[in-house]
Amino acid sequence: MSTFLGKDHGLINNAGVQFSSKSSFTPDGFEETIAVNHLASFLLTLGLGKYLNGGRVLFIGSGTHDPHHPYAKYFGFRGAQYTSVKELSEGLGNSTDISQLNRDRYSTSKFLNMVTAVELSRRYKNFSSFVLDPGLMPGTGLARTQNSIMLFLWRWLMPIIGIFLPDTSSPRRSSNAASWIISGKNLDYASGTIFSYNKKPSKHVWKEMALNENIGKEVYEDTLLIIKNFL
Repeated sequence: MSTFLGKDHGLINNAGVQFSSKSSFTPDGFEETIAVNHLASFLLTLGLGKYLNGGRVLFIGSGTHDPHHPYAKYFGFRGAQYTSVKELSEGLGNSTDISQLNRDRYSTSKFLNMVTAVELSRRYKNFSSFVLDPGLMPGTGLARTQNSIMLFLWRWLMPIIGIFLPDTSSPRRSSNAASWIISGKNLDYASGTIFSYNKKPSKHVWKEMALNENIGKEVYEDTLLIIKNFL
């Protein structure tokens, strides 16, 4: 692993899923949105921690975690519905509408990514951790579980009209920002910074929650209890 990572290395936790009309659980019994988007990236980061001396870790966040986001609510997102990592990993939520519940799971998983990155910046000094909010990126595979009509709109129409929508980016633009964060030589920002796709600190951060030290400690320690048997 150390040979693979080399001397100047980093980790981008980019894997993510979002479901629409069903609940999905892993063979271990974890709700899959939380398992893939949060538990797996947490586990991978801690597992590689000893190889990350002087390196950077990047988590992919989302403005949908913020209930005050001016545009996310138009797509049905009401912000992170954080209770506890245990309850979230069990698939529990406060909506009886499966579509809403899955939107809540996604935005909450992205909230957990952001909280984790900030908490890692407090606990670990041998590497730096950051977050990138890539903005809305139509055309990607994130909406692959939607129905055929929504999938068509997402893949073919939204990338065109997205040019005129606020807080909308593209895979090329956002990946360029990710590359800059993970390998830029003049990244003059403290570990724990949450960036937007424009390479500036994000304006869409639910600061009283995402930056809360008590919540950071709780998320870190509760997640560690859940994944300890996999470390």
